[in-house]
Amino acid sequence: AITNFSSTMLILLDVTCLNTVLKDPTILADYKVASSIPAACIMIPSCLVTYFYPKLVKIYSEAPELFLAFIKKLTLLFVAVNTVVFVGLTICAPLIVYIFYGEKYTNIVPIFRILSLNFFIFGSTRKLFGNVIAAMKKSEVNLVFSILSGIVNIVLNLLLIPMYGSIGAAIATVCVSCFMGLGCGIYLWRNIKK
Repeated sequence: AITNFSSTMLILLDVTCLNTVLKDPTILADYKVASSIPAACIMIPSCLVTYFYPKLVKIYSEAPELFLAFIKKLTLLFVAVNTVVFVGLTICAPLIVYIFYGEKYTNIVPIFRILSLNFFIFGSTRKLFGNVIAAMKKSEVNLVFSILSGIVNIVLNLLLIPMYGSIGAAIATVCVSCFMGLGCGIYLWRNIKK
C-alpha cells in the first residue's frame, strides 16, 4: 500500500513543486488538466496487472523455469496495448484537449503529450515490473524504488521547473518513470537469472 501510494504521489509532487517554484495558479491549473487523462489511462495497465497477477504468482511458485518466458510475453502485451493508447493520445492530443477542456486549454497540448509518454513508460515497465517484484515476495524492493523515485523527482523538478516551467515538471516525471522502469527491469533480470 505504501509503495502504490508513493508511486501515485509522483504527479502530486510535480504539482507541489510547480506551485512552490513558480507560484502561478494558471500554470498549476494547466498542468493539472494536462495530467488528468494520461494519469487516468494508468487504469489500463492496472487492469491488465490485476488480471494476470494470480497467474504470475502461480508460475513463480510452481514453475519458476517458465517465469522469465511469461514475463517476456506480458511485457510484449503491455507494450503493445500501451503503444496503441500512447499513439492515440499523442496524435489526437489537440482534439482531446479541445473536446474535454475547451479552447482556452489548447496551450497544454505539449505537456499532455509528454505526460502521455510518461503513461507509456510507466504503464509498460514500472506497473508490470513492480507487480512482478511483488509476486517474487520482494515488496521492500518496490518501496526502495518508490522512495528513490520520489527523491529524484523532487530534485529534477527543482532543477527543471525554473528553466522550463510546467514542461520541466513533465520531463522530470518522464525521467523518473524511465529510472524506475530501468531499475526494476535490471533488478528483475539479475534476480530471475539467479
